[in-house]
Amino acid sequence: MNFKKTSIALAITGIAIATSTFADDVKVETDVYASLRLGVASTETEDTDPTTDDRKLDVVSRFSRIGFKGKTDIGNGITAFGHYEYEVDAAITDDGNDRTRLGYVGIEGNFGKILVGQNWHTFYNHIVGPADIPWNFSGFAQVTYQGRSEETLTYSNSFGPIDFGVSLVMDGESAEDDDIDETELGLTYKLGSTKLGIGYISIADDEEDILGLSAAGSIGAFSLAANYQIQEQADGDDLSSIVADISAYGVYLHLEQFMDDTSDDPEASLVTLGYTWNLGKNTSVWFEYADYDTDTPSGSIENFEVILKYDI
Repeated sequence: MNFKKTSIALAITGIAIATSTFADDVKVETDVYASLRLGVASTETEDTDPTTDDRKLDVVSRFSRIGFKGKTDIGNGITAFGHYEYEVDAAITDDGNDRTRLGYVGIEGNFGKILVGQNWHTFYNHIVGPADIPWNFSGFAQVTYQGRSEETLTYSNSFGPIDFGVSLVMDGESAEDDDIDETELGLTYKLGSTKLGIGYISIADDEEDILGLSAAGSIGAFSLAANYQIQEQADGDDLSSIVADISAYGVYLHLEQFMDDTSDDPEASLVTLGYTWNLGKNTSVWFEYADYDTDTPSGSIENFEVILKYDI
């Protein structure tokens, strides 16, 4: 009986040692995380029909999420990785707005990084992202605010001060199912604390391609960023937008304006003013006021919210 116990103990010890050695050799890193972002929002909407104006006070969940990610050194200087992140509305039970935010796998090495699945697009990384400062109200008055979408293949790499990337969207929705639906190119040049970016989106179904330019940098405690986008329409009219950000000491001001060549006045504009207060480890609160003005049927919005954020 004692012999059996000793044999079992030695076997378990051997397995433990082997597993430990394997883990050390392979270098597997995994992480499970969550971010709960709940608070109170006062929102007033103004439709083109004044009788539909509405003001409401809600307890809201602002992009609360849970995620899983990991990476493994598979040898020869190559690392494999995967990331899944799911957005949940923590303030409402059985909410239909729950969705996958990120879901991709990839490999990286000296050749660069390759991602497949739902991930951050090249145009966002190089053009939109540098000026995407607000927690919630951003992207309402831009030519495109495309950040993530499914069915995307992305490649990125860096050479000295230059970062570049390309994203291919293949969702089978083009006129020809075997076509690439969308191609995105982006390049950023880093000069000290300043970054200058250029990006391009080519859409398969039409000629409404999008060109973007961005700049970001800092002066002392102040961070500055801006981007410009233009889209040539098939009828010859141009759509364009300009975005500007300034932030310091937790305070941020975000401005957007969307223009159409057919009108002398902006089609839409957005002003967002906010403050992020770090309360302690894993805990912060943001105060954000936004005024979105548009003549389109989507209607104008005035919003003020206070959101407590706790990371797990």
